[in-house]
Amino acid sequence: MTDSDLRSPEALAVDYLEESFRYIFVGGGTSGLVVVSRLTEDPNTTVLILEAGSDKNTLNGRTIAHPRGKAISRSSAINVGLMAYPSKSGLDSSAKLGNRGWNFTNLRPCYQKFHTYTPPSKVVEELLALDYVDQSAQGTIGPIQVSFGDFQGQGQLQKQWPETFETLCMNCARDPLTRVGSGGHSNPASIDPKSKTRSHAGSGYYDADTRRSNLRLLSEAMVEKMIFTRLEDGKLLAKGVQFTSMAGKKHISDASREVILSAGAFQSPQWLELSGIGSRHLLERFGIEVMVDSPFVSENLQDHPMASISLEFADNIPTADILQDPKVLNAAIEEYNNPKMGLLTSGTYCSAFLPVIDFLQDRRAGQAISIPGPVSR
Repeated sequence: MTDSDLRSPEALAVDYLEESFRYIFVGGGTSGLVVVSRLTEDPNTTVLILEAGSDKNTLNGRTIAHPRGKAISRSSAINVGLMAYPSKSGLDSSAKLGNRGWNFTNLRPCYQKFHTYTPPSKVVEELLALDYVDQSAQGTIGPIQVSFGDFQGQGQLQKQWPETFETLCMNCARDPLTRVGSGGHSNPASIDPKSKTRSHAGSGYYDADTRRSNLRLLSEAMVEKMIFTRLEDGKLLAKGVQFTSMAGKKHISDASREVILSAGAFQSPQWLELSGIGSRHLLERFGIEVMVDSPFVSENLQDHPMASISLEFADNIPTADILQDPKVLNAAIEEYNNPKMGLLTSGTYCSAFLPVIDFLQDRRAGQAISIPGPVSR
């Protein structure tokens, strides 16, 4: 609603408490906003989003150990913007672990539905060796814009990346969207090719849905816990959410159908524990009433490791380090602001997917692990 831009979060909180909502979303992030968009297509379905951040893409100068976006669209508003799609084997493995229906065949249409891909010019296609891109696999009507940005802002490294992997016989042969994208290739980014700005869940989904009269957003609302009702069979029914507004006042908002946690890998488990769902030993230690003893909540978080490598380049090869020079940075900003050109419009990332298992199989077969030699081009 447009009134959220004009009135304080505290005033809106008071008004929203008088309304009835079918669904309450705890967190206005990437996945949450997508589901909100789908649900509010039905004008009879009322939805309230409770978001701790404000409707701005900023961290207010905070320094935290594990960056997460505290804003509408959450981390999709601050991440690197690289588009990297999972492999068929990865998604199928997820389904085999018990996530029924979450396999490659079922999810492939979703990847096409969420984005609109803008093909690069022929010049860029040749320079980045994008002949593996399958146009039929790309999205054409989705709200998130995907492109390679403005190649004028890119340098020699983007061009030499696919050439190097082709020399090593490790070039990308298939579009990652179709099955698997092993080898070195160039990734597009979530950049609107027209405005040259970041495309994220907030701009792609929420901004387009704000005119829906059945959708409400309450920003700067810090959720404390979910409110439950114990049914006769002993099961719990989530009835609402308790939160604290920016002014420090506690409120409870009721949901007639569901409370949906969509606050990410860190906050969703935390709110489950604050609501009494988690390890009994941990909850009792902090004086939290145990509603469900589930020792697996907030456990077994897995993240991928990152090993950084520093390389020294010749002076005539530009890298992002040149932006450390204030004069270069100011010139890049000025060029970006008018006429939306230059280094800051670059939307290409270089990556490589080289499964360790391929090398391990060579070792098990008694072969030395080696990199193929150059081939003629």
